[in-house]
Amino acid sequence: MRSKRADNGAQGRFGGRKRKAKILLSALLSAAVWLGSAGFASAATFLYGSTPLEMRMDALEELIGELRETYKDETDLDSLFDGMYAGLLESLGDPWSVYVVPGKDENYVETEIEEAYEGIGILIRNANSGIRIMGTVLGSPAQEAGIRTGDYLLKVNSTDVTQMQTADVSQLIRGTAGSSVTLTIDRDGEVLTLDIARTAIHTASVMSKMLDGGIGYVKIDAFRSKTGEEFAEAYDKLAADGAKGLVLDLRGNGGGSVEAAVETADHLLHKIGIIATFERQGKTVDTVVSEMDDFADLPAVCLVDRRTASASELLAAALQDRGAAKIVGETTYGKGVAQAVLSAGRGKVFKYSIAYFVSPRGRRIDGAGIVPDVAVYAPGGFTREEIASYRDGLAPLTEERRYYAGESGLNVYGAQQRLAYMGYDVDRTGVMDAKTVAALKLVQAEAGVCPYGVLDFCTLGIVRDKFESWLSPAGEDEALAKALELLK
Repeated sequence: MRSKRADNGAQGRFGGRKRKAKILLSALLSAAVWLGSAGFASAATFLYGSTPLEMRMDALEELIGELRETYKDETDLDSLFDGMYAGLLESLGDPWSVYVVPGKDENYVETEIEEAYEGIGILIRNANSGIRIMGTVLGSPAQEAGIRTGDYLLKVNSTDVTQMQTADVSQLIRGTAGSSVTLTIDRDGEVLTLDIARTAIHTASVMSKMLDGGIGYVKIDAFRSKTGEEFAEAYDKLAADGAKGLVLDLRGNGGGSVEAAVETADHLLHKIGIIATFERQGKTVDTVVSEMDDFADLPAVCLVDRRTASASELLAAALQDRGAAKIVGETTYGKGVAQAVLSAGRGKVFKYSIAYFVSPRGRRIDGAGIVPDVAVYAPGGFTREEIASYRDGLAPLTEERRYYAGESGLNVYGAQQRLAYMGYDVDRTGVMDAKTVAALKLVQAEAGVCPYGVLDFCTLGIVRDKFESWLSPAGEDEALAKALELLK
């Protein structure tokens, strides 16, 4: 690691203080019940926050005892605490801070990324239509068998998995290296049956190759413990092989280890300066800086899309702010927070945000994302059925008039539908409210026009074209083509 931290003491504080068993609760709902009881004379004081924490814990313990003894139905202690934990994290108003119960929460995320296991190297997730295949590990048996992103998994051996959770399906697919598994998949209505041999899967996070014209290409699919080391090896080999430039592909990279992202940034920045700062409660708690070194200084382009998130956004922001790479693609996801994950036992976890990422020029990434220097709208790779379902119910964009803030109409509603599908923060009201104006300004900026926030004919065309590109099946990689053009 060649970067250094300006405040080593702050780094130690990132882990938080030692927890006590009783600190997690959501008390306001309970307090509302106590106000009606003469037995709790201090209820109003408790509600308004001047009571010491120890007294609140005692009051909570009393309430739990009362509920278990006098509530009209039998109560389960685990369910009560699950509800309190979930309520506490929800009260923070932060979408990334959650209490996770495996098997119940569709948004469950494993706290550790497995870098080696035995299976076939397939990536899946729950979707409205069933179990969707999101990709395959490079060089894996799944990739060699021809499994594609967008396929739907129907059966594993003889078991129907269409209504199962991904964690349970993964256990069915995995098995001892040398054994085989039979997958039944749906590809655009065609049912295929594939027998695939399991093997040891090593999920290297970095893939590199030399493209035509002497341009190096490095794809990072996630930031794991060895990603920084893997990237350094790939970068140095491409430079030694005569690469004239570099394409760094962060599309679909949902983040991972912040430390690994910092190490990668340190290999691409060639002057002393800030990589990122971290803010908590209005104060800077950590600053990470790069150091000068003798790395090959290759001109670079960084590819991003709407799924580029978290640690990968930290890297993209540093490259953009420091002038180390042009950013090409779509506005990124906008998850700019560092997080801690604490075990609650039996697979349950508390996942909460501990600091904001701030770019070298002082930009907060959270909720905003990284706007590319050159916008290229990537195809979504949807199936025919998915495209049809998105089109169903879309309002037409046919009114011949402009819409300004506060006005309402069918064009506004149609634009809001399309923007919402693409992940912009809008409500489908048909009214040009503040959210809609902000989203239109962002779309206009991405398209390289003045961000004036009016829904006129030009902006309607931008929204329509971007939505059609987003909705289309996978085709030519226009973002990569643009990157190669920039590096000529």
